[in-house]
Amino acid sequence: MAKGSSRKFGFGLAGAVLLDALIVRTILVLALMHLFGKANWWLPGWLDRLLPTVHVERSDAAAGRPPEPPATEPERQLEPSGS
Repeated sequence: MAKGSSRKFGFGLAGAVLLDALIVRTILVLALMHLFGKANWWLPGWLDRLLPTVHVERSDAAAGRPPEPPATEPERQLEPSGS
């Protein structure tokens, strides 16, 4: 490949990547997601049955005990710095 044609190929590839990143992914995908609304997150029933149910954190209700109140830290007092 000649030096000039590889340079053209490089600029063409860079332009295509830039076009894809700026136009397609930031404008078209977001616009289509806005138009489709809740249909973006629709999962076919057959696929839902095939996929496993994953729980990241175990809830207190699933463990059969009441939820614990969140732990609070004691309020810290600011001390003046000795300059």
